[in-house]
Amino acid sequence: MGIFDNWSRRRATKKMAAPLLAELSVSYGGSEYYTIPQIRTAFQKLRLNAKFIDIAFSRFLNFDAYDKLTGMGRASYDTGRSLYQRYLPDSGSSSWEPAPLNEYIPPFR
Repeated sequence: MGIFDNWSRRRATKKMAAPLLAELSVSYGGSEYYTIPQIRTAFQKLRLNAKFIDIAFSRFLNFDAYDKLTGMGRASYDTGRSLYQRYLPDSGSSSWEPAPLNEYIPPFR
């Protein structure tokens, strides 16, 4: 794969990551894995480039189903999953968590 191909895959993944996950969750309920027809339907509904559907398959299918469908192997599966995960919004600290106590400001009385 060349530099342009890598750039195209990253760009497509960035465009699909959050919307595809949201579409699958809304349409079929929250799950770690989805079926091939469910992934294809959500992909088409969002009008994403079908050339990059293998990335979605790597994220939402288990390895055996992915390998049987694409024949790309474990390295491609792991690369696709990590690429997809990279472009999902962080699930780290939330904005609703209280700020840490500032020891230099006296307590309010």
